[in-house]
Amino acid sequence: FYINFHHFSLFLIISFIMFLLNVICIIMADLAPMGSFSSMASVTALWVMMVSSVGKAIMWDESEVRAMGRDTMGVRGMTVNADARVLGMEIARPGTELLVITELGYGKRTPVEEYPSHHRGGQGVYTITMTAKKGLLSAMKIVEENDEIMIITEEGVVVRTPVSGVSQLGRSTQGVHVMNVAGKDK
Repeated sequence: FYINFHHFSLFLIISFIMFLLNVICIIMADLAPMGSFSSMASVTALWVMMVSSVGKAIMWDESEVRAMGRDTMGVRGMTVNADARVLGMEIARPGTELLVITELGYGKRTPVEEYPSHHRGGQGVYTITMTAKKGLLSAMKIVEENDEIMIITEEGVVVRTPVSGVSQLGRSTQGVHVMNVAGKDK
């Protein structure tokens, strides 16, 4: 799945710009061959939210990352096990919600105020109860209730729905069916 809200064409333009910025940053930062960026954001103040594929989320103060030069490797925002990956990073403003979707089409949204703040580099807290029936987490996004999202599977099936159509649930819940996923599609 990949989540986007408002207009798909705007998403494509922003994705292309982010791709170009990633290429420029990788070249300028002189990273190791295996280095990559999974997400970039411009922060002014507030909280950074990161989510892993095994259902954990961490929220930390952006002031814990100081400005660095181009040739630095950066700092660890979230620790993940070898079998997990970081899905993304978003700025969590008060009054917003964390929307997560699993590989098999289950999702939920949870107010960011329900997440405890931690220092960067931790593993985080569970944001969804993981089960084999629902699969691993595959997407995350900070949303507001009046936003719209587009959910896209690997096979190209697209569903557009208002965020208000996805149930608002607590952190330690399993989520609800958001999209039908056929066969081996994710």
